[in-house]
Amino acid sequence: MTINGNLLKKLSLPIVACLFVAAAAAAGINFAGGKITSIAKQIEKQRMLAATLRQREQAITAITADFGKVGPYEEKFDRAQPAVDNLLPFISAVDGLGKKYGLAASLTLSPPAVLTADQNGKATFNVGFSIALNRITAEQLSDYLREFDALPYFAGIDSLSAFSSDAGGWQDAADIKLSGKLYAKN
Repeated sequence: MTINGNLLKKLSLPIVACLFVAAAAAAGINFAGGKITSIAKQIEKQRMLAATLRQREQAITAITADFGKVGPYEEKFDRAQPAVDNLLPFISAVDGLGKKYGLAASLTLSPPAVLTADQNGKATFNVGFSIALNRITAEQLSDYLREFDALPYFAGIDSLSAFSSDAGGWQDAADIKLSGKLYAKN
């Protein structure tokens, strides 16, 4: 037994050393694997951020190009929305259009309602209007509507009502009521 006991004593130290080295290697591999996983996650996150940045840059480029297209028309766009506290240019244009066709036109405006507002206090308003046109023929109405559409304002007609007591109906001469919205700014 002394041979086995001696052999066991002689082999136990190298076996323990090998086990220690194997445990240290396993701990090192585990640590390195954790670092590799952490680095891989950081790289994936950076790739996602880079892709998001590229998308934003593309969006900014597209918006800049779109603003470039709008630029020459910005003044026209600005004039198309009269100031909510000064609708006189719109009123004059509508009155002038009625006079052009020799019509008795009556314009009624509703109180403005805020549609949008930003942090700087700029707002867009919706101003309802109705125009009563008395004794207008179908041909005059067609011409009136064509010219109304050409007015330099953001305005649209939502409804049209025709009333006639003539035997020929509304095509001979009728009283017309147009209702719509004008968009204004502050």
